[in-house]
Amino acid sequence: MNQTSQKVATSTNATFGKSLKFAAATTAVIVMMFFTVGTAAAAGTSQNVVVVNTPTVNANATITGAGPLTNVGRLASQQLMLVVNNSGICPSNQMIQTNPDGTYACFDMANYQGQVLVITDVTWSYGGNSPGIGCTGALRANGSGFPLFNSIAFASADGVCAKSEHLTTGFKTMLNLTSSAPNGEFYLQGYLVPNK
Repeated sequence: MNQTSQKVATSTNATFGKSLKFAAATTAVIVMMFFTVGTAAAAGTSQNVVVVNTPTVNANATITGAGPLTNVGRLASQQLMLVVNNSGICPSNQMIQTNPDGTYACFDMANYQGQVLVITDVTWSYGGNSPGIGCTGALRANGSGFPLFNSIAFASADGVCAKSEHLTTGFKTMLNLTSSAPNGEFYLQGYLVPNK
């Protein structure tokens, strides 16, 4: 093979090699994009997926639809589990914070100035009712005003009214919550956010 043929062959191989690498990179990006979009769709959340740092491909896909959870993306340390009852464990108009290790502490919104408590899940119950009667589980801010949360259930055969509710956007308060049920218990899950 003469020098001219060698130069052409070398040049062709280099161009072919670069084209092959470019095609492989582009294919990998497209596969990654579809995998990412498919995973986000399966999660049922609203996300923007932007693929960047590619030779010539830049894709933007939007997936919409409300997910089943509102606390996604928050650390476990940002989550709150609270109990509202009339047990007398905490001073009047204070809630009980239950911790993952089983301990508890009194929770007072006065200690969280400039923050809002967002409650996303409520489970409540109280007994002593006539079977089949309608019961209302309500939470008020510091025991006064209109309920911030109001739920209705019917008493079972043993006279217990109970219900669990997941609130898509949650309800918000800057005050402590109190129960309208004298012997009821409300278990709450939520988180604190800055009041902006």
